[in-house]
Amino acid sequence: MFSKFREFKWNSLKPGDVVNIYKKKKPYKEKLVLSVSGTHKSPIILRGIPDDEGRLPVIDGAGAVHFQKICKDSHYNRGLIVLGDCNPANYIRIENLELKNANNTSRYKWGSNTYEYAKNAAGIFLWDGRNLKVKNCHIHSCGMGILTNSYPKTSYFYLAFSRIHNNGDFTRESWGHNVYIQARKTMIEFNRFGEMFSDGNNIKDRSNLTVIRYNWISGGMSPQIDLVENLRYGTQDAFVYGNFITHGKKIRNPKMILFGGDRVENKKQLGSRSGTLYFFNNTVISTIKTKEGFLYVNRFDCKAILKNNVMLGRRSIWFGNGQVAGERNFFSYNAETSAFLNSSTGGYEQFVGVGNYPYSPRKGSLLINTGSLDLPTKVKFVPSMTPKAVLRERDASIDIGAFEYKVR
Repeated sequence: MFSKFREFKWNSLKPGDVVNIYKKKKPYKEKLVLSVSGTHKSPIILRGIPDDEGRLPVIDGAGAVHFQKICKDSHYNRGLIVLGDCNPANYIRIENLELKNANNTSRYKWGSNTYEYAKNAAGIFLWDGRNLKVKNCHIHSCGMGILTNSYPKTSYFYLAFSRIHNNGDFTRESWGHNVYIQARKTMIEFNRFGEMFSDGNNIKDRSNLTVIRYNWISGGMSPQIDLVENLRYGTQDAFVYGNFITHGKKIRNPKMILFGGDRVENKKQLGSRSGTLYFFNNTVISTIKTKEGFLYVNRFDCKAILKNNVMLGRRSIWFGNGQVAGERNFFSYNAETSAFLNSSTGGYEQFVGVGNYPYSPRKGSLLINTGSLDLPTKVKFVPSMTPKAVLRERDASIDIGAFEYKVR
């Protein structure tokens, strides 16, 4: 057991080692660099040990001390936990920690001097590590909550049961994101994403294969989910299902989900995911009126297939120059539904609020047992405001939307 990180020999960690970081009255005020690796069967685990009231150990970047060797000069100011600097940090798990204040208005100490964090400094910055899993963490007030490199530096990224909010550029001069991921394969599930500090996305992703499921997503000032290209990859598919998605308090860009690309030079679009977005059993609520649709498919070689979704608040469902099709969705009255088969329209009279689930189907609702069963995979859970796995209790068929009707 240690009271300061510098008391521990981090470079001596081996596959299968577990480092317990105990909750204490004051935060840990040190930045951490890991350049050691576990294995698939024996990862290295950084595990926070909460106190008796469940409060997580806190690592605070404001005034934190940098005490370790770093090989790449550009990594000194890039994160509170930096993975894979001198050597790769493969098969790392980070659990039960609160990470905060690695942003460009905070300072850290190195020797007798103080330095600024980069505007894109992250709570967790993965430079070189093939497999990273983050569970039950609270990450906030950083430039980026989590930021990763792309393949071959990063193969697999997993994020679950975490709260991520209030990240961004703290001078508000540019963007920041709650998470910005570029792995070969990404899985994001059972999380709560909240309000941003500056303009940016809740989830920005350039991964080769992306799965985003069972999350509560609200608060990005620009698209809540931004799925764009990485030129290292070819076809980039994404599976987004079982999520609750809505606007936050501040909105700069009313688009809600973007699928395609974002590289533009000399007014020419460059790069595309060139893949398919499978978007099903989500509940998407727009709180503002706009002519734009919920979904922006902005590359001609991209396609989106929508099934069993609830999309309320806009008459236009999608726009862009890609392809969109689907079936068994529920839209607002008078919505443009010509691209979709066997879909229905209605309003808030079809729903009832039940605890943390404000858009559960009401008794007799058009949503009950009317969803398509022809899905890429089974929908087994519902999203929760408190990050946890809540089983989706269903009968013979499946309801439309992220939530299932329960007999009350």
